[in-house]
Amino acid sequence: MHLAMNFINTYHLNHWLIRPATLEKDCSFVEMLTSQKQPAEWFVIHWWGDRLYDVVRCLELQMQTRELPEKSAFWIGVFAFKPHSMADHVAVNPEATCYFRAMRQAKFQVLLVLDSKTEHTGPCTPFKRAWCGYEMSMTLGQTDQCTVDIATCDGPRPSMITQGLTKAEENAEILDSGAGYRSKAEREKHFSLDLVGLALNIQIQNGATVRPLDKQRILNSIAQRDLALPPEPKHDSYNKCNQRIRSVLALAMFRRVLQCAGENVDFAQVQLKVVQALKGDEWRPSFDLSMAYMPGTDIDEKIKVVCQNMPASAQHLSLDLRGCEITGDTLSALALALPRGLLSLQLDLGGNPKIDNIAIEQMVPKLPAAMDRLRMNLQGTTTTKEVQEKCNMLDELKQHIIDEAERGTWVLYMNLLPSATGRMITNSHKEKLEAKVKQ
Repeated sequence: MHLAMNFINTYHLNHWLIRPATLEKDCSFVEMLTSQKQPAEWFVIHWWGDRLYDVVRCLELQMQTRELPEKSAFWIGVFAFKPHSMADHVAVNPEATCYFRAMRQAKFQVLLVLDSKTEHTGPCTPFKRAWCGYEMSMTLGQTDQCTVDIATCDGPRPSMITQGLTKAEENAEILDSGAGYRSKAEREKHFSLDLVGLALNIQIQNGATVRPLDKQRILNSIAQRDLALPPEPKHDSYNKCNQRIRSVLALAMFRRVLQCAGENVDFAQVQLKVVQALKGDEWRPSFDLSMAYMPGTDIDEKIKVVCQNMPASAQHLSLDLRGCEITGDTLSALALALPRGLLSLQLDLGGNPKIDNIAIEQMVPKLPAAMDRLRMNLQGTTTTKEVQEKCNMLDELKQHIIDEAERGTWVLYMNLLPSATGRMITNSHKEKLEAKVKQ
């Protein structure tokens, strides 16, 4: 059988090349090529039935997007593990597997490659494979350092979404606020939102394997049962694993989905599905979300929906709202929507000129009562120097608000003035109405 590059996949490569070449020495394919250690910077998750040509194109796209050196190493299972010795592929404790060790070596930087739609398979087959789900489960519990990029050839050309900004986008952001995020949005706009729904439907217990024994061992590992036992058809650990994987994927896809116009019904449904996936991860203690410079007239509603869908168990939230043109009303709604058990909030309000002292004074009393840490960036707002100096000291900020209330109440005066063109001109100003001194 002639295997052309536009057809060959990893199954073919493993059967015809890797297994025969490594049989005598019982080693990995990489060990056949070099005796030097090959520490990987990125861990690759992909379905073995995907065309090898498309997988390579996705790797090339990531190297280009992330500006990785030519010598950058990727951990790809078929080349890295010993195909004739499967002892450490599945374990009761997932952290004892070769996958976890390799992912830890890569500092939990993961590239997930999704196959395209063909006549017989796809798209997004990794979400239907137990091995891929098992590998994705290795990211769970690594909330502070996990980075997941997602690439696919499902479309006219390869596309990819990155978790966070690339180095080039970070540099652009330093030179011109918002430029990096605009560049990211332009780069990711070709990544189909149809793939998002498939990602957030993952159910690892329904994942397929070539060998039934593999699925038995994988499910027992997730449930932390004896690997030799028949797998339970239902188990709480499966549901927990599914919800946590969906949350990891939702975080990776967050900006790509939320920056779309929510007025579109289809977009709004996908956006709600993403934030609900975050809400389902009740085991995640902290969330780091950026909505900085997101366009659209519905940004206030999006912020409210995101905060309403934080897990009730969330303890720490970092929320970047720079350049969103939000108002004090949005800030008050945000405070009321936060989980009542939240302990700390890091809120970046830079570049929002409509945020003034009144907005901060109205927001703070609405924050969760349990919260004892608040950090805010107020550069580019119209808050006073005194408020900006206290914005990272919650107790002092609360006392300042009490003192201001005793001095008087802020009053907004607005005048509507006719103009020569017939249009009304709005003229408004705020001033402090002093409190009456009791006799």
